[in-house]
Amino acid sequence: MELDRGWEKFRGGPFRAIDDRLHVTLNHRGLILLNRIVYKLMDKPAAVVLYYHRKEDKIAIEPADFRLPEAYPVRSQGCNYRIQAISFCRHFGILLATTHKILCPEITDERRLILDLSNTTPIFTKRDLKRLNA
Repeated sequence: MELDRGWEKFRGGPFRAIDDRLHVTLNHRGLILLNRIVYKLMDKPAAVVLYYHRKEDKIAIEPADFRLPEAYPVRSQGCNYRIQAISFCRHFGILLATTHKILCPEITDERRLILDLSNTTPIFTKRDLKRLNA
């Protein structure tokens, strides 16, 4: 049996504990959320600088000195770390209707985090569902 076009492939993968995987999300408010592992692999930066590659639809997040005027602070949020990047997202037209999980976040040898926005899957938080159903 061959699958016709009506079938949809689930791209989220199986559940793995958050401590066993790289986990990054981006939401409709420009909030980039990193789990502990990603933050540690980036050498626990106090601030980051953001880059966007329009042609490849990718974001690069580079650890930076918090005193740079273009540096975004990285703040702790429970066991995660957040970067409030709404001005960056608006500037580059990165508009999402809901929260998206980045499927294959990559950490380079230079401790940069690369997020491929063409390789995401939407995840619906309770807030997303309330907002979308309002």
